[in-house]
Amino acid sequence: DQALANQQLPPEFAWPTHDLQPPPDVPVEEMAKHIPAECFYIRLGKFSNYLWFDQLQEDYGGDLSTMVSLRAYEYQMSERGEKQLGLEKTVLGDLFGEAVIADVALLGRDTFLEEGGAFGILFQARNGLLANDMKQQQKRAFEKFKDRGAKMEIVKIAGKDVSFLSTPDNRLRSFYAADGLFHLVTTSRAIVERFLEAGAGKGALADTAEFRFT
Repeated sequence: DQALANQQLPPEFAWPTHDLQPPPDVPVEEMAKHIPAECFYIRLGKFSNYLWFDQLQEDYGGDLSTMVSLRAYEYQMSERGEKQLGLEKTVLGDLFGEAVIADVALLGRDTFLEEGGAFGILFQARNGLLANDMKQQQKRAFEKFKDRGAKMEIVKIAGKDVSFLSTPDNRLRSFYAADGLFHLVTTSRAIVERFLEAGAGKGALADTAEFRFT
C-alpha cells in the first residue's frame, strides 16, 4: 500500500538577513566572473594544484570529508568523474600545464558526486593550445565509447555552439563550452547555460556581495 501525502509542508526557513558592504575596489580573480553565483566554487589556481588535488582524490576516494578525516574508504570518484566528462591526463597537461593553463576551478550545483552530480571543471587558458587539446580529448573519448553508442554533436545553448559528447547510459556525459579564454567541461546543460550568462555579466559569483565581502 502507498501512503497518502496528506501532511502539510513545514514552513519555509527564515533566512537571516545581512547587510554586507564589501569595499568597492576589492580585487576579484577573473575566474569568479565566469562562475554562476549559485554554484559551489573550489578555485585551485595554478595547474600544478589541480594535479595535486586530482592525486588527493585518487588517494582518498574523491570525497571531501574522507580527505579531511583521512579514512581510506574508496569511492573512485575522481576516476569516475573524469571518465564521465571524457577528460584524461594528457602529455600537454603534464609537460606544459603551467604554460597553457592560467587557472583552474571545480564548480557544481550539488555535491552528490557518487550518485552523478551536476559538476564541472573550468580552465582559464593562456593561449589557444588548450582548445585544441580539449577537442582532441573529446575525439579520443568518442572513439573509446563508440561501441557503447556514443554520440558527439553540436548543441545550441544560450545562443552559442557547444560540443556535447554522450552515451545512452550517461556513463559518458560531457558538455564542452568555451567563452574566450575560459573553457568549461561539465555534465550539466544548465551549468553551461549559466556559465555563458555569467561571462556576459548576468548572475556571476564575482558580483555578489557575499563573495566580494569574503
